[in-house]
Amino acid sequence: MDNNIKLNSLFREVYKSSFSDLIVVGDFNYKSINWELNCVSSEDGDSSRSFFDTINDLFLIQHVMEPTRYREGETPNVLDLVFTDKENTINGIMQSPLLGKSDHMMLQFSLDLVRDDRIEPNIRSYRHGNYDLLREKIGLVDWDVVFNDKSGIQSWDEFEHILAKNIDECIPMRKVCHGRKPLWMNKKIEKQIAKKNKCWKQYVKAKRKQKVCVSAKWSKFVQVRNQTVDLIRCSKSDFENKIAIEIKSNEKSFWRYLSSQINIKSGIPNLTDSNGRHVSDDKDKAELLNTFFSSVFVDENFSNVPAIDDTSEDFLSQVDFPCDEILNILSTLNITKTAGPDGIHPRILVELQ
Repeated sequence: MDNNIKLNSLFREVYKSSFSDLIVVGDFNYKSINWELNCVSSEDGDSSRSFFDTINDLFLIQHVMEPTRYREGETPNVLDLVFTDKENTINGIMQSPLLGKSDHMMLQFSLDLVRDDRIEPNIRSYRHGNYDLLREKIGLVDWDVVFNDKSGIQSWDEFEHILAKNIDECIPMRKVCHGRKPLWMNKKIEKQIAKKNKCWKQYVKAKRKQKVCVSAKWSKFVQVRNQTVDLIRCSKSDFENKIAIEIKSNEKSFWRYLSSQINIKSGIPNLTDSNGRHVSDDKDKAELLNTFFSSVFVDENFSNVPAIDDTSEDFLSQVDFPCDEILNILSTLNITKTAGPDGIHPRILVELQ
């Protein structure tokens, strides 16, 4: 029992790590767990139930469904397991014949991993910005003096500098966190899971000391466990329904949730050049792709370009930007979109219009 508790604790510690991908492989002697039906067939009070609950609490995925241990006179069992925190990390698990005198099958599979050396910078939290202060600061600027005797490019650079300085003072930064928690996870579920784990520890302690309250502790654990399962199911359903209702007004939440479910990593895989050499370096990949695309370009003949006789001497001398039209465009901006080429977030433009 102690080893089973340590194993569950070890899983929880590994889950809290900062690794981008979590993969756990090993021989786990839990015969009573039916991974295909996602249930425990033995009596609820054994170590299999505790291990099964730990895997579900951490939202890990078990990929092996076929029996991996064969012994004459015994029912084949699924004991050699592969756990990941992402569904698409493992590709094509294949079983090979028994190795030597072992009664365990060999498992072969490929890992779909992409090395990501990018450092995610802190980003601005526009929903927590102090826009009253920002409007006050921008309103105190004498733009006539700022733009006096300056060209269009110089005026824009000055405007951009002043705006950026005030944004730094009024819009806070936040860290970009890529946790393993599902998007529908909330504090209530976390507290419920903690409560369930506490009830389990109380049951194990009572059972170890052979107290008379073992049956009551077990009943309490079963009750809290069932409440946890129902709460997780309802939370996930409510979250998905909310996304479906708000999909037209908040597309970002839909694509974010879809991305978290698919877990497909972006990136260009290793390439093979014309000589059969594998190319893994980013610069070499770019050169190889450039060479390929250049080879399919059409070599245009510029010696026989038709002449254009009708040319106009008219030119645009003045461009008018009516304030009412500008305000109308600003009022229709979607504040959930990202910033454009100018780097100014739509939320800033809407708040300062």
